[in-house]
Formats: sequence, C-alpha cells, structure tokens
Amino acid sequence: MTTEPPTPSEPESPQPIAPTPADTATSLGGMSGEMIVMVSGILILGVYVIFGLIANEWYPSFPSVIAATFAVILPRVISVGSGISGATMQKITGYVIAVAGLWDFVSTLRFGWGGFVDVVGWTLLAVAAVLAFVGARAIDE
Repeated sequence: MTTEPPTPSEPESPQPIAPTPADTATSLGGMSGEMIVMVSGILILGVYVIFGLIANEWYPSFPSVIAATFAVILPRVISVGSGISGATMQKITGYVIAVAGLWDFVSTLRFGWGGFVDVVGWTLLAVAAVLAFVGARAIDE
C-alpha cells in the first residue's frame, strides 16, 4: 500500500516583486536620490550665503553655486516636452556638484586653508559634494 503525499493546491514558484518607492529610496533617511541632490544644493547655497556673503571668508567656486542653484530649482521647472527626464537632469546636476566640490578641494589645497571659518565652510561644502554624488548614484532613470 503506497500513499502519495498530498499535492498542494497551487504550485509554489517565486514571483517577481515589483519595486516599491521604499525599495528605491537610499539609506540616507529614506530620501530619494533626487531629494538628496536637492538637499546638497541647498547646503551649498547656504554655505555661499553664510560663509561667502555674510562672513566674507570663503566662497565656493562659481560652478558649485550654479550647479547647486540648478539642483534646487530644476525639479520645479522641468518642462514636459524637453525630451530629457527630470531624474536624468538631477543626476547630471548631482555629478556636476560632486566634480565642482572636488575642484574646490584641489584649489583649496593649492592656495591654502585660511582660518577656522574657512575650514568649516569648506567641510560643509565637501559634505554637500559627497551627498550629491551619493544622491546622483541612487537616481534610477
């Protein structure tokens, strides 16, 4: 007398799971890559205003300020018919901020640090450049 094991009602096969927005978010507080690039742009503009214009100590380079401005206003002004997605533009902007931050680092090493306020300003810019790079890497087009 042979008994067969009961057959399951439905065969078990792995089903692909569609990614949710929470899966595509980065580990930086659950923010999306576009949001991280925008936050880095706000940080750079804050460094420019506080350490450059108000304290008159250390200025981020012109490309850093322009890229940061684009990172902040770009998500709001992308036109639908431009042919390039907003995520792609934000990714490009994040990489430009990272390269401009590296440029600022090299020029700061070349010309000197200055005082304590200069070091604080540059450190905040370096954090923003790293955040922009991480955010740009996290953006899926």
